[in-house]
Amino acid sequence: MKTNEDGAGNEEACKAIRAILNPIEGKKKAECCIVIPAGHALDMLETHLKHLEKQDTRDFDVLIIGKKPKTEPKEINMLICDEKYPVGSSGGFGLGQVQAYLLGYEYVINADLDCFPVSTNLVSTLMSIAKKTNNVVEPLSMSNRSYDPKKINDRHTINHYGIVPRKIIEKYGFENFRFYRGGEELDFDLRINAESALLYEKSVIVEHENIEVNHIERMKFQGNKYLYYAKNEVVADIYATAYCLKRMMAAKAVGYFFRTLRCLFFDIVMSQNHPDLLKAACIDGTTMNVEKVYCKRSVKIGTREEKKGDASVFIGTERDKLEGIMFKPKYWLMENRKKAAMPYLIGMCIKIIRCEAAYLKPTESFLDEYKFFIQYVLMLKPVKYMDGKIYTEKMSIGMTFLNAVFWAIAYPILVVLAMAMVVKCVVENNKQIKPGNLAGNLREFHKFLVNFDNKCNKQ
Repeated sequence: MKTNEDGAGNEEACKAIRAILNPIEGKKKAECCIVIPAGHALDMLETHLKHLEKQDTRDFDVLIIGKKPKTEPKEINMLICDEKYPVGSSGGFGLGQVQAYLLGYEYVINADLDCFPVSTNLVSTLMSIAKKTNNVVEPLSMSNRSYDPKKINDRHTINHYGIVPRKIIEKYGFENFRFYRGGEELDFDLRINAESALLYEKSVIVEHENIEVNHIERMKFQGNKYLYYAKNEVVADIYATAYCLKRMMAAKAVGYFFRTLRCLFFDIVMSQNHPDLLKAACIDGTTMNVEKVYCKRSVKIGTREEKKGDASVFIGTERDKLEGIMFKPKYWLMENRKKAAMPYLIGMCIKIIRCEAAYLKPTESFLDEYKFFIQYVLMLKPVKYMDGKIYTEKMSIGMTFLNAVFWAIAYPILVVLAMAMVVKCVVENNKQIKPGNLAGNLREFHKFLVNFDNKCNKQ
């Protein structure tokens, strides 16, 4: 490989990435690089770096995609690479991984800004396992809200301190920075999982802060991120299906295709009140339109005024010890998800419908433990949220059902379209970004960012 001022890497790719990211401040010293896309969030970045200072090794560099922190840790070697454009979450993780690769690192760790290393032996353990196995290794990731290690909801994702050896990147490719926001980690994890090159290590833990924790918070947010999330989950599933077909892994291809259909069905049912999300997932997702620019969401979540005489009922978990509709603790749900969870949740939905309250008042424990369930509750009853407003979805449960029936009739069209996109991916050698096509994909992403800047940031 040719080298330049960026280190060991492809000369054309180094040139292309400089159109998106500024030149790097700092020098490579270690063989492992921790990439942290930080943007301008300097306070959280400094908190993250304080956690990293507690690691039992210093055999790593930290590459910041964004602004330099006001206070730099003295014992951590840092490289700063600021954005010329806001590159989105997928751009931050994917481009950071690319930049680390071009600098010649043997191991790259992607660390979400609000995902903090809890285990002090996190980096050393990940490095040790990755060196022995030459696999991707992901630690256990959890919410930071009063977790119990014995009753934990396991979650693993590459951007929560997953470590990737250089040989894996050269063989299977990079995270897909062209998704702009959301989907890059799913695309990468599905591909690596299909190749049986992914290990989960539960002995080391990271703690992920959840800021937008439920459907109400997501739908109050008028930015574009959830449009990209809705679209790119579908796109990532289609990519994974095509990837497995090309690798002659038929059973896995079928499994990923059913994942695609399941994801589309969920979007159809749950996005009836939000046609911008519905269009992003069903139309732009199944046509794999990664070039589509979204500036903001157009449909807000509904609210209603509180009327005199309105009755309310608490909705919470059994540990609240209140009168109302009380759910079993979430750990019970996780332990019984294969047997009794679904019938139980359906029964609780019936209980909500039958109660005579004009609206529900969720407790803090319910908002914490059942954040995934808020969207279903809102389809049944209005909810008085912690900001004092009463939120409701605009369609009644009856209209939502009729709309779902309509989309169920139209669903075969989406199935055929998804199948056509899988074939298209196979014929076009998929959309996977590898060192050999890196420069071209960087140039295409630069065009997207310029277009995004023209459409959204200058409005």
